[in-house]
Amino acid sequence: MLFSSKIKSNYNPKRLAVKLNAKGEQFVVQGHPWVFSDNITKVNDNAKSGDLAIIFGKNKNRVVGLGLYDANSPIRIKMLHSSTEKAEINAAFFKHKISKAFSKRQSLLKTNTNSYRLLFGENDGFPGLIADVYASVLVVKIYSEIWLPYIETIIPDLQEISDCKTVVIRLSRSLENSKKHKLENGDVVFGTLKDEVVKFVEHDVNFSANVIKGHKTGYFLDHRANRKQVGELSRGKTVLDVFSYAGGFSVHALSNGAKEVTSLDISKQALEIALENGKLNKFKGKHHTIAGDAF
Repeated sequence: MLFSSKIKSNYNPKRLAVKLNAKGEQFVVQGHPWVFSDNITKVNDNAKSGDLAIIFGKNKNRVVGLGLYDANSPIRIKMLHSSTEKAEINAAFFKHKISKAFSKRQSLLKTNTNSYRLLFGENDGFPGLIADVYASVLVVKIYSEIWLPYIETIIPDLQEISDCKTVVIRLSRSLENSKKHKLENGDVVFGTLKDEVVKFVEHDVNFSANVIKGHKTGYFLDHRANRKQVGELSRGKTVLDVFSYAGGFSVHALSNGAKEVTSLDISKQALEIALENGKLNKFKGKHHTIAGDAF
């Protein structure tokens, strides 16, 4: 099965030699994921988003870090590698990072769960990039133009390592307005998507997410452990879930024996999804909704 040609970039990134002030260099050496524009003292002319920034220390022959240059943000360099140890930013580099991220998540998937965050931005060395798995659907959210020259390499590796059958691309608002790519928010770039609402399981609790129109990638998978804990604390309780969105905490509470749960959100559409998610599970408690401003 072929990947969509939309993920190909026409821009070949350059290599930039970058010098920082003492404060900026200290941040890089300490492993901070960002370099701000006011910490840069020297950089090539005509640097563009996606160019590879090679950061030199006080000793100009000593490389202290590698990152991606972002011409459109005060966070001018997003770090990929902070070390004096040599590294080459290529397909093997990214694949190793993806494999490392996947191995971390495997140990967390001990319960009946088939949804997880595979890439968590800066935490996994992919600043401005999120990859979420919903059953057999992989949703990749791109927040910055810096990734456009690299996604043709990265996305096939994400698909292979996650073993997902479908890949969906989601774009930040700024990227939706960018002229530097052919992508559209919600593009299916690999496989087929029979229904934009995808069902998945999280710690024995059934859910669904709209991977095309939902917030972020469709759901907030980074709160999976928190929802599980709230569920365990909810047996026999009356629960209020404020900013409930699609009912993640609410449904966990109900599925774990809460007597009564009220989901409150400003979006009526989100509350309808919360009720539908509840119906995917068996529970005896009552589920109420309130559409309104939490404050």
